[in-house]
Formats: sequence, C-alpha cells, structure tokens
Amino acid sequence: MEKKNSLLIVDDDTSILMELIHILQPDYKILTAKDGETAIKTAGRAKPDLILLDVIMPGISGFDVLAKLKESPDTENIPVIFLTGLSQGGGENKGLALGAVDYITKPFEETVVKLRVNNHIQIINLQRHLESAVLEAKAANQAKSEFLANVNHEIRTPMNVIVGLTELLLDDESLSSEVLDNLEKMSISCNTLMALINNVLDFSKIESGKLTLTPIRYEVANLISDVVTLNRCGSKISLSIFNLILTTISLMSFTAMIYMLSKSSIIY
Repeated sequence: MEKKNSLLIVDDDTSILMELIHILQPDYKILTAKDGETAIKTAGRAKPDLILLDVIMPGISGFDVLAKLKESPDTENIPVIFLTGLSQGGGENKGLALGAVDYITKPFEETVVKLRVNNHIQIINLQRHLESAVLEAKAANQAKSEFLANVNHEIRTPMNVIVGLTELLLDDESLSSEVLDNLEKMSISCNTLMALINNVLDFSKIESGKLTLTPIRYEVANLISDVVTLNRCGSKISLSIFNLILTTISLMSFTAMIYMLSKSSIIY
C-alpha cells in the first residue's frame, strides 16, 4: 500500500478544521493544530509534507508562524498554503513574500481545496523523486569509477611486466634486426594500450570532476614515427594496432576538449 503524504492543518476554528479533515482525510494523513506555537512544534517534530495555515489566529499570526518555520533548517523547506477569509484581503502579497506557495480562501470550495493541495503534493513528490534519482546516479557513477579504477589496476600490472621485459630485450644486441623490429612494435603497442586504458579512467574522472590536466611537451615527431613503425607491417594485427593508435589519439583530444569546455567561463 502506497504511503500517504502528510498535511498539517492549522486553524483556531474547530469547524474549519473538521471541514478540511472531511475534505482531505481520504487522500492524506492529517495532523492538526489550533494555535501558532503548537503548529511550530508539530511541524518540527512530524515534518509534514505540506502545511495549511490560517492567517488570523490568537497569539501569533500565520505570518509570524511562517517566518519562524523559515528560520529553522528542519522546517524551512516545508511548503505552506495560507487559509484566508474573503474579508482578509491585502495580505496575499505579504504571505507570498514570506515564502507561502499558495492561498485558499474561505468559505472553502471542496474541489478547489483538493486541486490546490494535490497540485503542490505532486510538485513535492516530483522533487523528491528527482533528488532520489540524482543520488542514485551519483552512487552509480561512483561504483562505475571504482570499477574502472580496479580494471585499470588489474590490466596495468601485467602490462607493466610485458613493457618492462620488452624494453630489456630491446637492449639485447645479440638479437636479430627482425626480432628487434618486432619487439619495438610490441613495445609501442603495449604503451598505446596503456594510454587507452588511462583514457578510459580519465573519462570517469571527467564525469566526477576530478580530472587534473598537467601541461607537458608533446613530441609530434615521435608520434608519427611510432605510427609509421607500426604501419610498416602489412598484417591484420598491425593494421588493428594502427587503428587503435588513431582511436587513442582521438580519445585523448576529445578528453582534453571536453575538460576545457567544462572549465570555460563562456556561456553559449
């Protein structure tokens, strides 16, 4: 069974309270108060979804009650609809300026009361749904970032071993030129794959706003040399590696572009 939204109805007139209870109780959980002080205490304790508040009451007025509700972090965001008589005109501007969301005039028209209350309850429920969705999205993004970080670590460890061993073999002058050439291709391919893995992690950092760019000298000549070295091999494997390098370059450029746009102060 779906949980009902809660309403706090505040009015010093018992007949008014009974009338509103009769209209609204089938759809909402109803709390009542007959004076401002009780209303403030009840709102702080029960935190209703919406408050229907009479303007003219003995003791502190509805305006004063609203002002005190806005002063407390526990009740400042509870929307308030003022209840006012036709002869109490002129106070709407004051109430709205204090933060009231609406007015309902006396004598009550049942359909109007139901519609106005329902409209604001729908807004409240939608806001809560959106807040919940944002929290869920943040949690999912955090889980994704942790997953990518773990994958990055698990792949990086064996790849570092391969890169290290390849670099050692490249220093072995006893190997033939063909073997050394293949080792050089292997080294370039491993480093390219490592860069691609790092880019995946960078995308996650961009989404979480944690990416930090460090300017470095970019040797285009070395990049071209690596591409040519890989492209010299006509096999399908080398062609795939060549495409992987181009993809990596594109991803790196796109990553930098997105980050710079996110930090830009220009508004389009």
